[in-house]
Amino acid sequence: MKFILLFFTLIVSILCVTAPSFASDANDAAASLTIYDSISKRSFTVEQLKDKLQSETIRFVHPYYDKEKTFEAFPLQNFLQVMIQGPEQAADSRRVQFVALDGYQSEIDWNRIFEPGGYLVFRDIEVPGWEKMEKRQVSPGPFAIVWTGKDQTWKNGYPWPWQISTIRVTESKAAAQ
Repeated sequence: MKFILLFFTLIVSILCVTAPSFASDANDAAASLTIYDSISKRSFTVEQLKDKLQSETIRFVHPYYDKEKTFEAFPLQNFLQVMIQGPEQAADSRRVQFVALDGYQSEIDWNRIFEPGGYLVFRDIEVPGWEKMEKRQVSPGPFAIVWTGKDQTWKNGYPWPWQISTIRVTESKAAAQ
């Protein structure tokens, strides 16, 4: 009887340890991205975004993994052209804000988003449910921003936020004054 109880406890322990990775896959598939612009607030799942946008497979050396990685992603410039509504004449005064699940926020000038090399990543092709980033030991999903250009680094003003839940288009502080 003790053996059966021990065996049952071991099985339950294994399931509890592995369950988060299975839950992560399900959560990422069901995750939504909320977009705020000057016209509306809308939320989209990955599948809904894929119905509207062409995704690409990208491979590059990711600085948070310290190795080459392969992702499925939407080019940022295409994403914004299709998904963001509002007056184009105000483009120079707009900023794009990325908000993470934990509330962390980063911003970039609207025009910089249209440079080649920026992507909204939604799937780690190599590891189902996202590989945890080496230095931080967190998953970057459900959405992350990456840049593939050699000089498109955080230090050069290109944000690399992860766990994105919301994208907002806002007026720059200078334009608002």
